[in-house]
Amino acid sequence: MPVHSRLFFCTLILAAMAALTPPAVHAGLSVEADVVVSDEAGGTLRLITSASHEPAGSNVITTGDFIGFRPNPEGLTIDGEVVRTRIRSAESIQSTFDGSLTITGPEGDESGTLLLQGVTIFRGGEGPQLSGVVVFNDETFDAAELPGFLAATLRRVFRLFHFA
Repeated sequence: MPVHSRLFFCTLILAAMAALTPPAVHAGLSVEADVVVSDEAGGTLRLITSASHEPAGSNVITTGDFIGFRPNPEGLTIDGEVVRTRIRSAESIQSTFDGSLTITGPEGDESGTLLLQGVTIFRGGEGPQLSGVVVFNDETFDAAELPGFLAATLRRVFRLFHFA
């Protein structure tokens, strides 16, 4: 039998086997990760992740522990803990953040306590949607309508979860 005929025959057998194998045989994956990010000043961000991935989507929980973390040497210092829960399907991704951070800025007006209460970023269809409650120094804000400094700070914190 010529080589191209054998190759076609093997491909045909593999395709038939894949079509006849029930989806339950395709096992999901579990992932555990522990990532430590250190800054130049000795601060750390520890991201502990537990995830399960299935063909239909994934569920990921990441806890971020900030200890004197300074992502920018001239910028904010962050202490505290935030938990991100991410649910992914074929159509959408939903990330929810809960936690408390103490933010110390180089200028006193940027300092304070930041509470995240069910702050959710939903991506599906028409771009990202932000919802939930943010409390900064006992002042409550709708997450979708944050003032400039607070919105920028929140974006910086969320970007740090890309290390997970």
